[in-house]
Order: sequence, then structure tokens, then C-alpha cells
Amino acid sequence: MTFLYFAYGSNMLPARLLGRCPSAKVVRTGVARAWSLAFSKASKDGSGKATLVIAPNSAVPGVIFEIDLAERERLDRHEGVGSGYRRDDTFAIEGSTVPASSYLGTSLDHTLRPFDWYLATVIAGAEYHGLKAPNGETDARLRVIYSNGTESDLLLRSLQRALYKDEAGRRITEPSAGPLFDDQTDDSDQASGTIYVLRSKSDHPVVAENRAVLHKIGVTGGSVERRIANARLDPTYLMAEVELVATYELYNINRAKLETVIHKVFGAARLDVEIMDRLGRPIVPKEWFLVPLFAVDEAVNRIKDGSITGYVYDPESARLVTR
Repeated sequence: MTFLYFAYGSNMLPARLLGRCPSAKVVRTGVARAWSLAFSKASKDGSGKATLVIAPNSAVPGVIFEIDLAERERLDRHEGVGSGYRRDDTFAIEGSTVPASSYLGTSLDHTLRPFDWYLATVIAGAEYHGLKAPNGETDARLRVIYSNGTESDLLLRSLQRALYKDEAGRRITEPSAGPLFDDQTDDSDQASGTIYVLRSKSDHPVVAENRAVLHKIGVTGGSVERRIANARLDPTYLMAEVELVATYELYNINRAKLETVIHKVFGAARLDVEIMDRLGRPIVPKEWFLVPLFAVDEAVNRIKDGSITGYVYDPESARLVTR
């Protein structure tokens, strides 16, 4: 037997949900009417997690999964039933005559904010399924609470534009790393290079929790397979086996400068975790970032067209934005 599950938060990303419910299969996308998405469910880590709040004139897109009934209890534990969430087995989805199960927050604090990695996971899930707002646009309404206590359902992109136009706003960035494609050559230049993206198989709690959006981004002039052959013995790879999820071939580039630029672009999302090497010494890896794969794809495209130095990754929106 199976049941239907309506995901609207981080579980929309299949890689995340499958780690909890291996039988989960996508049925279709759907819309929950008279609800609004909020990040006000109080989490043990002090952040806000996704929940739905009643809003008669709003709607929230999500994904309907079919899951084996034997895995319901496991999903309940992961979602925190009885510890801040409740399960609603009569949740109505527009266009469906069969109710689904979904999880709603019971311990809410509207002053909370989601962690960057969590928001990136939610956005990655929406991007994966091509979700759009109920008006058919990729933009969406965001509940904004101002310092004077007033509230507004502002379009997310409108909020971003307003922040950029604010004359009092400031963005602090590092100096330019210099051109990627030089006419001058030096010893670090290579005729070609490969950008590779890895996903860790480590069972470290931080890694396991963020596995769907945690990626190592590196550059090499040799074989990627040879480079990662002994990953489980190298703290650079979190002392664990890794999965190669993407490679991008580039030509006539300065590899050293390219790697510097990539790490500066994604610097705000760098993973901060301490790993012990084989001798028990603490190591903090520098090339792991909490970014969805689609953001890496965009960065590579901008490397190819030469515009990357004008952009930086913004964890708040999980996108590249102009500096």
C-alpha cells in the first residue's frame, strides 16, 4: 500500500526525500490553495523551517509524491511529528479528488529566518520540478514584515530590486581576481582544464543533512577520476568516497585564476566544518560549498562568456547576482 505526500519545502528535492523514503516517486506538481509559505516553524538549531500558514487569497505550489505506507513512520520522525510539526492526512490539493498527507508547523515564530543552505535546498527543489507561482511566473509572493510591524505580500524579485536600489545599501566584495583569459602566459597556465563538481558520501552529520546541496567545486588539468581515487583517505574530500556529479571542459584558461574566481564567487556559501585527518589532526576543507547544481551551471556559463567576474553567489536567493 502507498500514500500520497505533498511536499512544499526542502523535501521537494528528490535527492533529499529519497534519503528518507527510498520508495518515493513523483506523481505530479500541485497547488495548495488558501495557504501561504512561511519559514516560521521553530527548529532546534535556532532557524526557521518551512511551514504553511492559512492565507485565503494565496496559494503554494509543491510536489506530490507516492510513498510506501511502510515508510510513513520514518517520514514522521524526520519531519518532527510531535516536535513542532503535525501530520495532516486530509490535505487538499487543487485538481485532486484524493487527499494527501502533508506536515504543518505547530510551534511558530515569525521572527525566525531560514539558514542559507536550507533556503537553497527549497529553491533547488522548486527549480528541479520547474515550479512556478500560481500566476504562472517564476516570481513568487513573499511575506515581508517591516521593522514598524506592518506586513506586505511583496514579490520576491521586487524585494531584491528594492534592496539593490537602496542608496543606503552596501555590498562588500573582494578585489577582482584578474582576467581568466590572459594574453600573457605563466607557469600555471594550461591549454585546457576541467571544472569538476563532487558530492560527498560522508556520514558526518552536517554533510548528511545537506548532501543534496553540498558540492565540492575544483579545477584540474588531469584526470578527475585519478584525482578522487583515494578520496576516503584525504581530508580535502572529507575523508569519504565521493560521487562525480558534473564536469565542464574549458579551453585556453589560466587554471589557478579560474579556481580563485570560482571560490570567490561562491565564498558566501562555503561549508564551515572541521574534519579529522588520518593522524587525528583537525582540517577545515576550503572547496565545499552549499550551492545547488543549477547555480554551478550558471556560473560555468558565465565563465564561458567572460561575465563571471561581475557576479557573486547570494545564499539568500540561491542565485548569482551582480556585484
